[in-house]
Amino acid sequence: MVVRIKWRQNAQESTGASRNYSSIVNPRFTNRNTQVPIDSTVKSFTESVSRIMNLNWRSDLQYTMPSHTTYPWMWLWDSCFHAIIYATLGDERALMEANSVFLWQSTNGMVPHMGYQADVEFGQAAWRGRGASTFTQPPMYGHMLRVLYEQGFNVESLVDQATAGIRFILRERRFETGLVHIVHPWESGTDDSPRWDPWCPEGTGAPEWRIQKDRLVNSLDVNVHGSAVSNHLFSVAPASFNALVAFNAFEIAEVTNDSTLREEAIDLAEVLDHYFVDDLTTWADTGPDGQVTSSVRTLDALLPALVSSRGDRVEEVLRMTIDSNAFGAPFGPSGVDQRESQFDADAYWRGAAWPQLTYLFFIAASRAGLLDVRDTLADNAVRAAVHSDFAEYLNPITGVGHGASPQSWACLPIVMLAANGERRG
Repeated sequence: MVVRIKWRQNAQESTGASRNYSSIVNPRFTNRNTQVPIDSTVKSFTESVSRIMNLNWRSDLQYTMPSHTTYPWMWLWDSCFHAIIYATLGDERALMEANSVFLWQSTNGMVPHMGYQADVEFGQAAWRGRGASTFTQPPMYGHMLRVLYEQGFNVESLVDQATAGIRFILRERRFETGLVHIVHPWESGTDDSPRWDPWCPEGTGAPEWRIQKDRLVNSLDVNVHGSAVSNHLFSVAPASFNALVAFNAFEIAEVTNDSTLREEAIDLAEVLDHYFVDDLTTWADTGPDGQVTSSVRTLDALLPALVSSRGDRVEEVLRMTIDSNAFGAPFGPSGVDQRESQFDADAYWRGAAWPQLTYLFFIAASRAGLLDVRDTLADNAVRAAVHSDFAEYLNPITGVGHGASPQSWACLPIVMLAANGERRG
């Protein structure tokens, strides 16, 4: 049985205006020169990261707010990245944060994209039920699990929860094509991507898109477990979401040696590779019958580089992330290829750079053995955090920050610095 839910506005949106907290960042980081001397600032960068994570930490609820002024709730993929940051710092809060990710997990495995433990009544009113949302987000808990495991944390208690979360998606969200689908743009993490323009004639950068996003919440089909399983107004298999599902399934299998899950990840990655668009050098999003819904060249659409078995293709797309004729920019890869008409360097998910995407392509380049790409992405990510005062997202060309500041996931470059330090050392 499925039911339709009614949506209370502002449950997902930020709760306050963004503010600049440059005083939290080491004064050396206010240098607006794009050639920040990275190697000499590692200690200061680490200290700034620690201060920001402390600022946004909820010790009473054991999770880290993305921003204590703008985003007080818990978001799934944010918290996974936060746990990875803590693990890099050797901070025991890594496990606390990881456990919080699964606090609201449904009995059928679905891990909600938002948890409202900071105000359960608000969450219940917003989603007409329990204190969490009814759909999910990129399941970065697989990667989180592997990172924590490799850093020496005991993740045994998290294995079943993470596996159940991935299996929910693989079981409940399959098209006949073999790809998995999402039921709302928010599930993708890329809220206002130009890939959603077909659902808003005015474009997702227009005010009408916010109204449409609320409408798409109200059209969700939710099962008896409180998990959204379909949406008759929005049903699409994004290349990025499929890539992250396969990637995180692989990551869990690396920890658990689950051969069945590994095979499912291989199968999903192989199907996804069928939807590579050669003349655009990107992967397409598709509908239930495999028809292309969008092939706009967005950065997230290159995330299949994490799982593709086509080494030549992987190298080609990863080099595009540092190519100034495509996505490359001084402060990290742009969210949209700069040759696209939709590209806007300052716009939310329509061209701005995002720390978590830079991190994911850093991981992809590292595992592909593309050391020059890896190092360039790491250097640009640190430069971006420094220049933008740890902003939520930023102009990839000028480094001007947008959204919340300081945003917790803007601390991800510390993970890249640590990884590169181990390799270079």
